[in-house]
Amino acid sequence: MAISFKLSIFLISILYILEPKSFLDLGSGFSSFLARFHLKITKHQFSVWSIDNSSEWLEKTNNFLNMHNLNTENLLTWKEFNKENKPIFDFIFYDLGNMEVRKKNLIKVLNLAHTGSIVILDDIHKNQYRKYAKIC
Repeated sequence: MAISFKLSIFLISILYILEPKSFLDLGSGFSSFLARFHLKITKHQFSVWSIDNSSEWLEKTNNFLNMHNLNTENLLTWKEFNKENKPIFDFIFYDLGNMEVRKKNLIKVLNLAHTGSIVILDDIHKNQYRKYAKIC
C-alpha cells in the first residue's frame, strides 16, 4: 500500500528543507521513489537506502524506479540489510512490514539514528504500536 499524498508532501519537504546526508527508507515503495526523484532533480547529494522485508515488493519498487530512470543502488531485503555493516542515518522513514514486524525491530531501527536524526514512524496512530513506541 502506498503512502498517503499528505505524507508524500511531508517527506519531500523534509528532504528539501533539511538536506540530510543519508535517507533510510524501511518499507520500499513510493517513499523510495520520492527520495530518488529528489536526488535526481536537485543538487542535493545524499545516500538513499530502500529496504523491504518482502523481496516481491522490493522487486516492484526496483521496476518502478527503473521505469522512471531513477537510481536503484542500495535496494536490499531486510535480511540482506541486517548482514551489512550499516551506517548511521540522518533521516529514517520506518514503514516496514506489519505492526508486529515494526514492534519487533523498532529498537534496532532507532539504533541506526544519531542524536539529531529524524525518524518518522508511519502508522503511529495504531494504538498498540503507538504505546510500544512510547516506551522505546
